[in-house]
Amino acid sequence: MPVTRTCTFCGNDIEPGTGKMFVRKDGTIYFFCSGKCQKNMLGLGRIGRKVRWTRRYVKALRVRTPRRVERPAAAPADVKVAPVVEDRESLLEAFQELPGVGRSMAEALWEAGYTSMEKLKAVDEETLTDVRGIGPATAKKVLGYLKEAR
Repeated sequence: MPVTRTCTFCGNDIEPGTGKMFVRKDGTIYFFCSGKCQKNMLGLGRIGRKVRWTRRYVKALRVRTPRRVERPAAAPADVKVAPVVEDRESLLEAFQELPGVGRSMAEALWEAGYTSMEKLKAVDEETLTDVRGIGPATAKKVLGYLKEAR
């Protein structure tokens, strides 16, 4: 009876009769769905859960991000409250919409402690340039954009 296997690198299912099997001298068996997966793992030494195009990356991402976020109690109607960012990923997406900010720079902002847009609006250019990857020009663009958005 044919057995469906899972790619050791990316986590995709391998149809019976397709794919590659690699056996190491110590007896470890690896199954690959394509030469691309084999080259990434054995040739380049990459780890499947750290490569964005793999299923293992998506699965690992689900484990790292919280599914449920507790919301604060409702504020009175006359008080304006800034929108609450649901989780890390949605805040990173919001940061990426700023001019000159990509995925890695958004993650650097998160790691530096900027967990809301209000915290980012409250800083000056010098403080913002302390974040890894942000220079004076980028800091000026970001803060100028945030001041216009107010």
